[in-house]
Amino acid sequence: MGRLNDWGMRKLAYKIKKAKRANYILMNLQLDAKWINDFKSLLDKDEKVIRHIVIKMDEVITEDCPHAPEFHTLRANMDDDEEERGDYDDAREDEDH
Repeated sequence: MGRLNDWGMRKLAYKIKKAKRANYILMNLQLDAKWINDFKSLLDKDEKVIRHIVIKMDEVITEDCPHAPEFHTLRANMDDDEEERGDYDDAREDEDH
């Protein structure tokens, strides 16, 4: 394992599988190419993993990575229901024109 950074619970940019918040983990590891699909399958099958991305790097990174900033929407004061209705209303207006 090159590094493992737990960035903690954070607000998601949008709902994923009904979740509004999730625990972000950044992991760098060295893995033979033949095992990448098996690793992705393990992540896909784990019910606790709602989203993942696997990126090929030229070298393993071992130093800690600073936490990424939290996502904040422009409509931060709106609750999710208002935001969803607003998006729906905007789409309907586009259809009418």
